[in-house]
Amino acid sequence: MSFKIINSTDFEIYCIDYHQKKYNQKSWHWKDIPINILIKSGFKNDYNELLIKKKKILKKKNIVILFVNMD
Repeated sequence: MSFKIINSTDFEIYCIDYHQKKYNQKSWHWKDIPINILIKSGFKNDYNELLIKKKKILKKKNIVILFVNMD
């Protein structure tokens, strides 16, 4: 039996795409969630508030950083 090894990012992209097609819903990787969607979702905690502030500051400066969430 042979298995294809894929990296985690490829798998995450596959899962997001699969969910969008199967459930006909918008889906995002954590680092790509639009801030307005995150706020409207009600999914907030202290970490998310900090993340939102950082993303707003970085967006103003045209800086893109990968954020990793370890929930």
